Amino acid sequence: MYSLCFQVDLNGILSMVPLPLSQGVLLSLLQQLACEINKGRPRKVTWMTDVAAAINLASPMIAMQVRPILFIILMNFSGVEL
Repeated sequence: MYSLCFQVDLNGILSMVPLPLSQGVLLSLLQQLACEINKGRPRKVTWMTDVAAAINLASPMIAMQVRPILFIILMNFSGVEL
């Protein structure tokens, strides 16, 4: 996942209308970026911030899934020096 952060223009993708990634894919990407957070942390955190901003929390599908995903992310960050 870390190398993907160097190969893809995330801002370009997130600025497309319509957004080519579904809300579920964005939420999954957010979760995957939090894995092994110490590997490439600054870039991953930047990506996570951008992806989180693109997630539509008003979406019923996302509303059901966001809490457990955020809990997993929180657990991945616990014990990490920021």
